[in-house]
Amino acid sequence: MRTLRSVIRIAFVGITVYSVLSSVLIYIFLQWWATGILKAGSIKDPENNASLCTPGHRPFNVLSHDFTPRDEIALHGWWQDQATVKSDVQCFNEPWALCSTAFSITCKPTTVRAVYQHVSFKRHLKLQSFRLSVRASAEQLESQAPDSFLGALVLVKLSDGSEEYHTVNFSPSTSTLTQRDGLYTVSRPSFTIFTATVMLSCYGYAGTVHFTDVVLTPITQQSTLCGPEQFIEDCPESIKDTRSKPRIRHELILGKAKPSSRKRHLTKDIALVTQLSMDRLPVLQHTLQHWEGPVSLVVHVPVKAGQPDSDWQKLYIQKKLQNLKLHPDSHVTLAYESVTYRDYPINALRNLAIRQSSCEYLLLADADFQPSPDFHKHFLLSTRSLSSADKTAFVVPAFTFSSLQDPCQVQTKQLSLCQLLSTLTHHKSLTVFHKARTSSCNCCIAKILLYSHSAKTSRQTLIV
Repeated sequence: MRTLRSVIRIAFVGITVYSVLSSVLIYIFLQWWATGILKAGSIKDPENNASLCTPGHRPFNVLSHDFTPRDEIALHGWWQDQATVKSDVQCFNEPWALCSTAFSITCKPTTVRAVYQHVSFKRHLKLQSFRLSVRASAEQLESQAPDSFLGALVLVKLSDGSEEYHTVNFSPSTSTLTQRDGLYTVSRPSFTIFTATVMLSCYGYAGTVHFTDVVLTPITQQSTLCGPEQFIEDCPESIKDTRSKPRIRHELILGKAKPSSRKRHLTKDIALVTQLSMDRLPVLQHTLQHWEGPVSLVVHVPVKAGQPDSDWQKLYIQKKLQNLKLHPDSHVTLAYESVTYRDYPINALRNLAIRQSSCEYLLLADADFQPSPDFHKHFLLSTRSLSSADKTAFVVPAFTFSSLQDPCQVQTKQLSLCQLLSTLTHHKSLTVFHKARTSSCNCCIAKILLYSHSAKTSRQTLIV
């Protein structure tokens, strides 16, 4: 009996001591946590000795957790492209049984699968750095492309209109939830960050990846800024590109130069207007195989900065053009540009090709677009009933062939527009470029338009 009482006393003392120690530890933790909240201090970033404005020592996040539905347009929140991305609660196999909202992306070897979020910062803050943190886990990812990518990519728009990139990479063998973070700083002290577009993406893999806890925290010298609303611009202004524009020198090598007057005479004809680089010249023979009308062509010729134009480039292009048998009213222009400029000036080249043409109707198309046989003749016949004062845009359906089959061999009946497009959609060797759903049927509409304009009005350029 005495032994039982001794055991009970020992157990009671042990429980009492354990309870007291637990209470003391909880009290110490609460004091530490409350002190951090009251101070609302800033954590020093060790890499640039700046302040991370962090209420309660927890970095705030300027990214929204909302997921924008496909049928809505919103400035804030995550959005997706044509690929479906699931947003649900995932419980990862971790010691602390972590459960959080995650984006589940099914990776494809040949396409980019991603979700995006755009953030516009207030200009007067002159932000120059931020930290991005991401957690991810992958399920049996298999790399099937040499340039495969898995992680976060941030497109940063700077104050001068230029762009820079910041990446946070993950290994495809990330089977457990893994955190990666990275610090971004502008490349020049005179630059500031205007916008940041975050992309959680995978490319070149087969499998599923989960992204969660995506945190983007601005780094600032102002420790009084302690919330995302103090950084985010709700109604941002457009960014003016202050960089020097590409200097393009053009030379007309075929056709007559057109007068600068906007009221110049326009012939009632249709011209195929296109542009391309030198390495794509061989596709022109296939493109113009069934085209009988004039062509307005601009060829982009890269040249080294500080060096004169090379004659061999002009001779090479002229030799290629000899085999095309162009219409007498065609125009071919060479556009010389320094190779140091980063982007291909597609709009400048297209507008130059438009200005060189003197036809009333312009078919704006890519260089690999192949017009149908007799399209030139049939279209001109259809315009006879139109008044010259009418401004009408004609939409030309476009399709891509999945095989080397000659598209002219495809036989179609005289059906309605939607019936014809529906028939071509189900053709085994055809795939449509874009689909636009209507109430009656699925119509396939290409991004190639014919523009009609009056000879008394100025030329208008519309780029879709």
